[in-house]
Amino acid sequence: MPTFRKERMGEAIRKVITEKLIRDHSPIPNALVTINRVHVTEDYAWAKIFFSVFGGEIGEEEAQKAMKEHQAEYRFEISQKLNLRRTPKVEFCFDKN
Repeated sequence: MPTFRKERMGEAIRKVITEKLIRDHSPIPNALVTINRVHVTEDYAWAKIFFSVFGGEIGEEEAQKAMKEHQAEYRFEISQKLNLRRTPKVEFCFDKN
């Protein structure tokens, strides 16, 4: 059952990652990466980030690999922008919808 705090944290994480994508450009060349939603686990240890890619000649597996390479950068950005006791580990999942 989703709680208000989890939803708020997920939305805050989505906002931080979206701002970083805009500011530092997409890790996928010639493509627009969109963060669709963020699911935070009950213990706030993990954040599963669902993204989609528009444009560019890249497949699902290559897009997921490119986002995974920058996973540590996004987690660091979350820790810098949000005042959390523990920063959740991030996992990127390609959203097929």
